[in-house]
Amino acid sequence: MSKLKKICISIIIILLIVGIVFFTIKIFINSRYGLESVSAQINSATLPTNVHIKNVVNSDENTQYVDYYIKDGSLYICQKNDSSIIVETLQDKNFSEEWIVLHTDKLITKTTDTKAPELPLKNTFSTLAEKAKKSKEIVKYKYCGKDNIEGKECIKVSFEDSSSNKIEMMYFYIDLETNYIVKYEYYEGSDKQQLNKKQTETYDYEMDSVVEEDIPKFDIHNYPDYQYTEK
Repeated sequence: MSKLKKICISIIIILLIVGIVFFTIKIFINSRYGLESVSAQINSATLPTNVHIKNVVNSDENTQYVDYYIKDGSLYICQKNDSSIIVETLQDKNFSEEWIVLHTDKLITKTTDTKAPELPLKNTFSTLAEKAKKSKEIVKYKYCGKDNIEGKECIKVSFEDSSSNKIEMMYFYIDLETNYIVKYEYYEGSDKQQLNKKQTETYDYEMDSVVEEDIPKFDIHNYPDYQYTEK
């Protein structure tokens, strides 16, 4: 066998080995970060009993800041823009009573048919995951690799939704240590080449940082000129 022929065979063998290794790695990654696995990660994450969640929402229109304070069955959400508080939500008695205060409309609504809060974007992810499982051609899931968000090692996954007359792309960044979604991006457009970013959300979790003073008790006397209704 000539030397040239031996070299060619060696190159072919090396390429075959590289191809097999690459294919094996791809199968492993798709298995580890496939839709079923990542859905299980998201579902395994639970809301801490004491946490301050800082949420920043950047959209085409404005930037909003949402603070979630949760402690021992009570919740206070304060949503504001650069100049004022827009909405306040208070839950008490193990999240069984809720007051929503709309400051722009001077309207307060109390409800007792409430549920305990869930981790931000967990339900959004689960809804898209179920759609992707039922119809992969309409809602497509994809693992997009790893990224570093504020020092946290995250995986980045996406859903492409073509169920309407436009293309919607949603990216989720999931902290591998906590399985919390720490960043979300939303794009839309007439096709995949014409996508525009419409919204970005970031979430920062401060564990065991909430004290009683962070969660105000609802007092109707604090809103003398507001309309009050109960459901």
